[in-house]
Amino acid sequence: MAELRARLERGLAERRVLVLDYCDGQNRWSERAVEPQLLVHDGGHRFLVAWCRERQALRWFREDRIGDLALTDETAPRRELTGLGAPPSSAHPAGRRLPRSPAVPEAPRLRLLPGGRA
Repeated sequence: MAELRARLERGLAERRVLVLDYCDGQNRWSERAVEPQLLVHDGGHRFLVAWCRERQALRWFREDRIGDLALTDETAPRRELTGLGAPPSSAHPAGRRLPRSPAVPEAPRLRLLPGGRA
């Protein structure tokens, strides 16, 4: 794990495109070409925030789910981090944020207080 982290940090520092062997929360492995942008530590997990070329979007990759990675010779462009948000909830096993449903306001409750009129 220490060597993998060193390669990850090197790829980030040198702004090099990485090819990850990545396992998602459903135990499915895939190969992802990514453009590293940030390394984030959130309590118990470290995340690589990277532009995923397959998804064409910023993604959070949990470091402990990266099986292996290769550094390419290609320079990773800097990306706008607009909409980055916060790390995915650890409550969601896939490491991805669940879509939020719009808050439904509670119906007002009326109570008759002592001395009030009926």
